[in-house]
Amino acid sequence: PADEDIQHNLVIARSQVRDELEEIPQFSLFPLMSRINHYIDVAWLGLLAYLLLISVLVLAILHKVLGYQNPMSGYWKGVLVAGMLLLGWAKVQAGVIDAHHEGVVMVDRVKVKSEPNDQGKILFQLSEGVKLGLGAALDGFVEVVAPNGAKGWVLEEDVRRIGL
Repeated sequence: PADEDIQHNLVIARSQVRDELEEIPQFSLFPLMSRINHYIDVAWLGLLAYLLLISVLVLAILHKVLGYQNPMSGYWKGVLVAGMLLLGWAKVQAGVIDAHHEGVVMVDRVKVKSEPNDQGKILFQLSEGVKLGLGAALDGFVEVVAPNGAKGWVLEEDVRRIGL
């Protein structure tokens, strides 16, 4: 480490290293949808879809029953299509999340019990951040599979389901 010639050669060698990877362009909606899913929860997406669909229904009722003429009444088809697309998107995302059975421990220490109740025997403990397999949910508890394959039950509030 104290040899000046070696240090000089190391600086030259490091300056010539190139790790430039060309990013492959993606021409699909999936990257956009993935970014949106990162910021908007599936529940909010579904709520927005239902609100759009309800607004179309209200406009249709006002138009048919009361003869109400909205200056923007020509746009109801676009709102209807947007609402249906958002609703479909929310349902697909919810299905993906429900089918993905993994979670992560969200508290400092979680006690894994032998059965889904407070009287269950403590089998082992897991630390925050441990990734788990998730099984059935029962009475506020969820069945988990630890990284070593050990099974047990923890409070649902102590783990968070993770999506793809």
